[in-house]
Amino acid sequence: MSKCEDGLGFGGIPLRYPAACCGELHSCPFLLRKMLINGIRLIMDIQIIYYSKYGSTKEIAHAIGKKLHTDNISDIMDLNEITGDLVVVGSPVYSEIPYADIIHLLRDEERKLKDKEIAIFVVCMRKGLVKLGDKESGGPVYLRKMEEALGRPPIVSKIFGGRRIMAELDCEDQKRIEAFSKRLGREFNDEDIMSLEEVDEFIQDIKTKMNLEQKLHNQKGCSNKGI
Repeated sequence: MSKCEDGLGFGGIPLRYPAACCGELHSCPFLLRKMLINGIRLIMDIQIIYYSKYGSTKEIAHAIGKKLHTDNISDIMDLNEITGDLVVVGSPVYSEIPYADIIHLLRDEERKLKDKEIAIFVVCMRKGLVKLGDKESGGPVYLRKMEEALGRPPIVSKIFGGRRIMAELDCEDQKRIEAFSKRLGREFNDEDIMSLEEVDEFIQDIKTKMNLEQKLHNQKGCSNKGI
């Protein structure tokens, strides 16, 4: 076994590489550090940026990060810089729109996302389309606002269900959500429609759209045996 095969990957998990891999891969520590455990792709930095007031979006963002084996995860309020080749951006919904700072980020007036691959997700309590008179609401509308802000198609977009615990809401949000619930003819109660199984679907969509497994196979001419 070569020296590089004894290396540790993300989270201290031992790395094992197929014997048919090229010499450059085995001899380059930089490549080894950048290799994702699940064989997604070489030389790709993945960054997740989100905002979360009550925790649902944070929980989903970190579940995505775990699946993508990245710890480059930032609440937008603590964001220092954008370093990812693939940037996953997530937002909850307040007053029927995604969070303002997330929208500003996606508009990319400073061109920080110019050469990035972008995936987006929204977290809300109404995943389907809701009509209130001549107005539309719900997950598809919120997601569309994020896509319009980005100004180009994201590689993947996803609507996630969230979690609402009334006791955790501040007074303003309680009044606003209660009023909206009455307009919908629904009771204003605790609600949990979050499903972390949807994270697996989101990750698979990313892999499929970026054709990551094939890119891994083609890069450096490595065999896919054992990966």
